[in-house]
Amino acid sequence: MTSLRSYFLFLTKRRERIRQGLRSGTVSLPNENDFYIAQLYRHKNGKRWSFKVGDKMMSLTTSELKSQGTFRYAVADAIGVLPPMRAPINHEFWVRNLMENAVEKENADP
Repeated sequence: MTSLRSYFLFLTKRRERIRQGLRSGTVSLPNENDFYIAQLYRHKNGKRWSFKVGDKMMSLTTSELKSQGTFRYAVADAIGVLPPMRAPINHEFWVRNLMENAVEKENADP
């Protein structure tokens, strides 16, 4: 129970940091066409994925990448860019396309 409570507290604090960042201008909100991931890299173990947004590299698990809400908040928290909200089917298609075209790397860590 405590771990679940601490996880929800973490998510609440993350959302609040992002909201404050949007208000202060430290987190940007690009158009759908301005947010672009050129290449997704799959780690050898297959459970983590790395990608570059702008000039910053980051790494997420498969479930974090597939969950649009988690993906958006993780990217915004890490690099200060809140990816645009997509229709659920569009996000699934976009992620599936990235995963199918991913390059496998021995060490894909950011």
